[in-house]
Amino acid sequence: MFTKKLYPRLSNTFGHIAHYNQGGFWAEWFVEAFDQVRFIEHLLRWPCYGDPEFTFSDVERALRQEVRARDYLSTYRVIVDATLRAREVAVLEKREAKYPRPPASSNDVEERARRPSHEMSSPIPVPTVPVQGTLFQVIRVVPTHGGIMGYPVYYSGAIEVQPPLQTLMPNLLKPL
Repeated sequence: MFTKKLYPRLSNTFGHIAHYNQGGFWAEWFVEAFDQVRFIEHLLRWPCYGDPEFTFSDVERALRQEVRARDYLSTYRVIVDATLRAREVAVLEKREAKYPRPPASSNDVEERARRPSHEMSSPIPVPTVPVQGTLFQVIRVVPTHGGIMGYPVYYSGAIEVQPPLQTLMPNLLKPL
């Protein structure tokens, strides 16, 4: 279907000008279902410039109209989703075979049920504060209340937060 006769016509429509040969064009747009979706999206977005007397703009418009009418984009997106899912499942199965999960004993399940939920989840990271400052000012931000960062964080410049942190947490910001 992708013949030598079709390639020059197709490669000169929809702005396709940078492919070296038929194989390169095929490799760019048609090898994988994801590539085919990109081709269809490109075809549907292309504005079809020019006068039909001098360009293929009439052919581009007709192809675009037919692709929309047949809803190829939705069809190929379903194919891409199925392909991606199959690949991900294959990777998952391979990893599960390589790294099997240890069997959970009933004691582990009972112990987790008794444990408070805050012990089971990982700590919430201290949010970063946007920095806007001067060249010569350095502020040390020290997490309070047992924050998870085990080290001070240094920012160059001033830190502005609304409402000001000085009123909410006066011990948080300490100038050096």
